[in-house]
Amino acid sequence: MKGGENVKRTEIKTVPIEELKVAHYQVWSKMPAEQFEAFAKDIKENGISDILHVDEDLTILDGHHRYEAAKIAGFSSVDVKVHYGLTEEEKI
Repeated sequence: MKGGENVKRTEIKTVPIEELKVAHYQVWSKMPAEQFEAFAKDIKENGISDILHVDEDLTILDGHHRYEAAKIAGFSSVDVKVHYGLTEEEKI
């Protein structure tokens, strides 16, 4: 491997929910309140079925609604897939 190459790898881990960061990567609009309440209730009862994706700084790339619902449901930690070495364009 040449020096300076950006190594891309992933890792699944459990992190405290308060360590996750929200940035400008949210591409979906906010859910209507009634729909979000039902979503949060489902997550509380059944857990998160689709893992959150974050970068190496634990900034959420995908899963903003799941993150917010998990906070409301009282989760103290969540499983995330950490993506290392992504460029800014790849994060979007």
